[in-house]
Amino acid sequence: MPANENFPSACDIKALAKKHPLKDPLLQEEPWCATCHSRPETRLLCCSRCHTAWYCSKDCQIADYREHKEDCLDVSKHWKLVKEELVKEEAASLRMTRIAGNDENLFETRVGFFGEMEETQDYMEARLGLMTTYVEAAFRAEIKSVWEKALHHALALLRLDSTGPPTPLLYAALFIPLILHRDDDTCALVRFWLKLKLERVEDIHKYLLMHTQSEEGDWIYPREINCRFHNFCDQCPELTNPDLPMPFLLVLLIVKCGVVARYDANRRSIKAFESTSGGQRIHEVQMAMEEMLIDENLVNIKSQQHQVDHLIRLIQRKNPTALPAILSPAPIAAYFDHFLEEEDNLGEVSTEALSLLVYCKRCLFRIPGSFKVLKRHFEKHS
Repeated sequence: MPANENFPSACDIKALAKKHPLKDPLLQEEPWCATCHSRPETRLLCCSRCHTAWYCSKDCQIADYREHKEDCLDVSKHWKLVKEELVKEEAASLRMTRIAGNDENLFETRVGFFGEMEETQDYMEARLGLMTTYVEAAFRAEIKSVWEKALHHALALLRLDSTGPPTPLLYAALFIPLILHRDDDTCALVRFWLKLKLERVEDIHKYLLMHTQSEEGDWIYPREINCRFHNFCDQCPELTNPDLPMPFLLVLLIVKCGVVARYDANRRSIKAFESTSGGQRIHEVQMAMEEMLIDENLVNIKSQQHQVDHLIRLIQRKNPTALPAILSPAPIAAYFDHFLEEEDNLGEVSTEALSLLVYCKRCLFRIPGSFKVLKRHFEKHS
């Protein structure tokens, strides 16, 4: 996760959101200079070692060196480890490994089972380290292509291991699509994992085929357009399971807050349009605008608001400290320092909890107004 000082300030986010009220104030679709944030007409220089930072000049690259050095070395180190696992000349190479007396290319014969094999553990750990490093670089760079690299490695790991993702991989699979504004993918993934029942041989076979009949980096899970608008509280009673991992509830809450925030923003845009000059003509196009901006059949706003309330109740029941931590205006590190001082009996707060908090804050800021929606609904339950 990024250091606390790298997380954008509330003032910065508000200024960007005011300038672009319907646009993610953080994510950059195209690379820009990491130092001066310019996009010159001439080609940007990309760091040849890590490919996660761009510069408009050598001067800007030198100026950013101290800030960028850690990310750059981490990415290159982990990539070197992975490449060594792939191409090493020893007889135990993953592309030519002796299993039960036969030489196998494990990337062809054991897809889906890497989590169960001793021979693949070093590779999986190195690949997970590489993914984590790309996530940290993406938080600092906020460039779409860097986030896509992190997601690529997460999906590659999920494809290789069907036994269940470790926590950092679960977070990446759920939250990075949200950061990339692929809400439908996250929602479909949550529903798939909630409904997954590997009790019949046919189900197990179908599940393994998803892994084996795919290519590295593929999104192997079901997809459904506009599923972010579905009523997950009605469709997925599994959400009330006390053993359900917290990230499932949090990503759905973030998605629903975003739906409500976008709806509210579109309503404000319509009202602002109505108040301008033009009188009768504006009145004539009002209904056409509403139909274009807000599909009432698709976005049942009362249902979306009720789902926000329901998810808040489930999260509060599971962990009463989660949402106050996300809504706290204090810096993340400062919050955890205070929390530890007040709750000495809880011991050390895990890096997993800190990672989850950072992901949640980042995803809430991607849609202007989402944070306010969450705060407004949370205060009703306080």
